[in-house]
Amino acid sequence: MNKVILVDDHKMLRKGVTTYLLENSDWTVIGEAESLAELEPLLKQLTFSEEDKIVAVVDLQLKGDGNNALSANGYTAVQMLAEQNIPSVIFSSNATGACIEKALSIQGGGIEVLCLKPAARVCS
Repeated sequence: MNKVILVDDHKMLRKGVTTYLLENSDWTVIGEAESLAELEPLLKQLTFSEEDKIVAVVDLQLKGDGNNALSANGYTAVQMLAEQNIPSVIFSSNATGACIEKALSIQGGGIEVLCLKPAARVCS
């Protein structure tokens, strides 16, 4: 089974991706997190079989713990997912060349990069 974990602080984006995948693919969203505080317990409760194909879609800028300020803790999310052998797809307006290189160094190459959100910066 094809499974997706969504890690993004924008609920509307998570719901939109979930709806799109449900209607247009054989991928199923098995969990959502808007922050690291939500991702950690989510990873502990999810179970997978060897036949499952699992990927996480991760925003690099997530809500900081304890407040609504954004921080670049999406890198920590990529690290947490890598520790569970879950590859990440970066789906972020913050996906500059330097950001991509940092995410790649965390996950050791098992990462895909998409820059599809409206961006204040140009992805390079």
